[in-house]
Amino acid sequence: MTHRKKLIEVALPLDAINAAAAREKSIRHGHPSTLHLWWARRPLAAARAVIFAQMVDDPSSRPEIFPTEQEQERERRRLFDLIEELVKWENTTNEELLQQARAEIRASWRRTCADHAGGPRAAALFDPERLPAFHDPFAGGGALPLEAQRLGLEAHASDLNPVAVLINMEAVIAAGFTVNGTWPMRTERPTGVKAAVNALASSIVLVCRRRPADAPRATRRNLVDALEAELPTALIHLQRANIAPVDLAQAAIGPGMAIFTRYAKVLHPAGERVTVREALAFINRTLNEILTAQEGEFDADSLWALAWFDQHGFEAGEFGSAETLATAKNTSVAGMVRAGILHSRAGRVRLLRPLELPDDWDPKADDRLTTWEVVHHLIRVMRQAGEMGAASLLRRLGSAATGARDLCYRLYTLCERKKRADEALDYNGLVQSWPEIARLAVTEAREQQSALFDADEDERDS
Repeated sequence: MTHRKKLIEVALPLDAINAAAAREKSIRHGHPSTLHLWWARRPLAAARAVIFAQMVDDPSSRPEIFPTEQEQERERRRLFDLIEELVKWENTTNEELLQQARAEIRASWRRTCADHAGGPRAAALFDPERLPAFHDPFAGGGALPLEAQRLGLEAHASDLNPVAVLINMEAVIAAGFTVNGTWPMRTERPTGVKAAVNALASSIVLVCRRRPADAPRATRRNLVDALEAELPTALIHLQRANIAPVDLAQAAIGPGMAIFTRYAKVLHPAGERVTVREALAFINRTLNEILTAQEGEFDADSLWALAWFDQHGFEAGEFGSAETLATAKNTSVAGMVRAGILHSRAGRVRLLRPLELPDDWDPKADDRLTTWEVVHHLIRVMRQAGEMGAASLLRRLGSAATGARDLCYRLYTLCERKKRADEALDYNGLVQSWPEIARLAVTEAREQQSALFDADEDERDS
């Protein structure tokens, strides 16, 4: 039986969904929540995005139309753009936009129907002219069935108890489902501690499918091999979707659990069953190995800085240890001092903090430019001049900024492990702001080109 992978199983524009959900939580006039107080109410924006993404095919499931990774990524970006508009409160009743979303859902459903044509009960279950019904037995305030209906689905809802019903992942798997996605979403109003940029998600959306009756068994070794083979590509999709570093580990559980739960059982060598807790440990270990492997793309100075930061943060350490590590990384302490990332004095060495870096730094004149330097200058400018200032620097960096976001993910992981909350905020914040910084950089470049063109025109006219 053919199962087309859905968008929600690959990637989501979580930044846009979380921002829309947070904004919606503060809206009182004209919102359905004003009719009654529902505990743990789920924002309409999050409900709308989740239902759309679970109904629409991911481009990777259509290789005949999108044969290359680049074409799939471009089509995925188009669907992201639609979701980012769809979740805005002012577009809740935008019929033109809703029609676009319904058309995407209908197109995916018709492909599903074609895949199952001729199968048992196909006429009853896979009618291309009738979308599948949506059922929510624990509807609470009704956000999910309301948005399902808005997107063109026939919705059925009931609720036995206003208290949130918690579903344990073990129970979901035992009930015969695979878990293909674990998307962290901020569905509560961000106040107090929750308002921090690195606050953990307040809701986790589980993406499930019915496990085939003939699902195979696997050994623990099979599971580890599959994780090592498949998780790197899944992680790239998550990073390209700009998943915040604070949410990356949770989001990466989805594709990892998809591998674990596609088997009827996973067994240890002695025959005992691998538990969900053990599977999660394997997934997290593999994720850390993948992030570590990404370090191979960084320059020698940045690799040294990563290793030193892991041990010392921005505090000082012994010169001898620093030089030994530098030799192992094919660099030198003196070279990194000249590169502008390091302070060395009286037998002590430490990395320069972002605000210690020079304000007049010119990347074009830097003959030893490092990814470490790029990241921390961007953080410095973000603190001093916000996203507009960072965008101006990003434009001047050009291709030299390649790898900066990957380094932020790695640095956030180190900070989380070492309990360095302040630094973690910087790296998480830069990744979350990256799409807007990149957009502003493109806009600034276009404006400068236009100004140069106008100046040339004026010169010719004179």
